[in-house]
Amino acid sequence: MTLPTLTPTTTVSEVAFFAYMSHPLTNPSGQHILKFDVSKLNVGNAYHLHTGVFNPPTSGIYVMALECEDKRIAVVHANKCDDVYVRIKTDTHSGDVWSDTYGRSTFAGWKIY
Repeated sequence: MTLPTLTPTTTVSEVAFFAYMSHPLTNPSGQHILKFDVSKLNVGNAYHLHTGVFNPPTSGIYVMALECEDKRIAVVHANKCDDVYVRIKTDTHSGDVWSDTYGRSTFAGWKIY
């Protein structure tokens, strides 16, 4: 007896990434894009280590999480090929962005719908 093949009515593309900075960033200037240069997960290959930019392969609802000096999380609608990244605040900034063996600055994202 042959069982029928079931086809789901909806599919969600698998997209998820998690990356961290391998070293601290000394006194970055305003609007500097942070590059999280070590990838621990990159399902869908949409996070680019050399630029620090996530380009969603499909439009949808994404969770974006950042741990860098303080904790922040956002749920956003992103369109296919948008540029999603973390950068230093555009106005005054002073100090370093820490990332070392005692604590890593991280950037992560995943599609939920």
